[in-house]
Amino acid sequence: MIHDFIKKEDLNLMVSASRLTLGAVWIEEEMGNVLGSVDVFVRDLPDNRNYLVFVGLENVIDYLLNLKFRKEHLDFFQKQYNFSAKVKNFYKKFRFTGDLYAMPEGSIFFPKEPVIRITAPLVEIQLIEQFIINTVMSMSMFASKLSRFESACTGITNGLALQRTHGFDAIMKNVRAGIISGIDKFPMALASMKYNFPAEGGMSTHIFVTSFSSEIEAFEKYAKYFPERAILLIDTYNIDHGIKSFIKVAKEVEKRNKKLRAIALDSGDVIRDSIKARKALDAAGLKYVQIAIMGNIDEFKAQKLIKNRASVDLIVGGTELTTCTDKPQLELVFKLSEIIRDKKSYPKMKLSSGKISLPGRKQVYRYSSNEKYLHDIIGLENEDIKGAPLLKPYIKNGKLIRKMPDIKKITKYHLTEKDKFSKELMDINKKANYRVSLSSKLKVLTQKTKQEIQKMISS
Repeated sequence: MIHDFIKKEDLNLMVSASRLTLGAVWIEEEMGNVLGSVDVFVRDLPDNRNYLVFVGLENVIDYLLNLKFRKEHLDFFQKQYNFSAKVKNFYKKFRFTGDLYAMPEGSIFFPKEPVIRITAPLVEIQLIEQFIINTVMSMSMFASKLSRFESACTGITNGLALQRTHGFDAIMKNVRAGIISGIDKFPMALASMKYNFPAEGGMSTHIFVTSFSSEIEAFEKYAKYFPERAILLIDTYNIDHGIKSFIKVAKEVEKRNKKLRAIALDSGDVIRDSIKARKALDAAGLKYVQIAIMGNIDEFKAQKLIKNRASVDLIVGGTELTTCTDKPQLELVFKLSEIIRDKKSYPKMKLSSGKISLPGRKQVYRYSSNEKYLHDIIGLENEDIKGAPLLKPYIKNGKLIRKMPDIKKITKYHLTEKDKFSKELMDINKKANYRVSLSSKLKVLTQKTKQEIQKMISS
């Protein structure tokens, strides 16, 4: 079908050709089942971010548990790469057989902290890299932006307009990230059906208004069929005319023992117009009518609405929010930290300038006091560190071993975690730092591994 940009059964082909040929080399050299450990982390915080929100774990786990190549995939490989029978047979039996540890979805994290740690055969690691990077990068980028929007709205009901995201895939990623971040309302029917929340379908559009001979006729027709769902845009032509038209229709609807729900503003000086509209509605005895403000609203514009005392009951974020306009990328990486041969671990790290990675199988430990988080330590697994370990086991030997929470529980977890950090860290206008340090044992291992690599390259 034209709109099948990618089918679920083809997700395992979201991999560059080089990964397949690199895998073939390992297989030919009897290294296909050599184990390695990798960390998924972010090197640095983007501008305008004090923290990041980890989202995408459920998608990654579903992908790994269903990973396999179908006959048409194997036939394509042969046509393109002419693999040996040995390699072809390996890929024919290919499944994810490794272990996955991760922070719980919705966790707040910081640079250099692994959000996912995987131990698996090298071929498996190489083939899953790109899907994991793309999925966690995009969904965590959205969630980190939307979490800031939720903070900026300071208790006012909020929602997302999704038509100007970067494709339908991005719409659904924004929805999941938004729900986890605490966003209240979504207009997309598919999102409502998938996540089982009430559909937001009461908004009139400028097209709807202009399709009738007059604005008041458009309002009357909508109110005839869906009065109590109606959120009517009143600024298609002129704000004063729109307010008068709405009030007239609302009073007629009251005679039927019904109430119109809200007006909406998306053009002009929405702060001034919202105040004007509120006064007119209240004077007409329509105090129950809510006011929605939308447009290209992000966390900064939402905060401005509140700071300038706009009369608003629903803030709807738009393009600048759902496309992360201020920082539309997140440098998530996937780096090898150890090789395991004959049950012995050999630490690995990258030494490239500005891109150094940390060796060894690691854990992230979070310290708290009086229900508030203080700092994190990145250390080695099983170190005697008093902080709470954040990486939890989810997959063992290719099998799911931990029950996955539903999205409501993930949302509750995220919002609870968010409250445990300082208010300064959550301030969208201030730069605040959360302390993350390395354990003494990890520092020693890092220095030792560096020296061994430098000795190797100088010989």
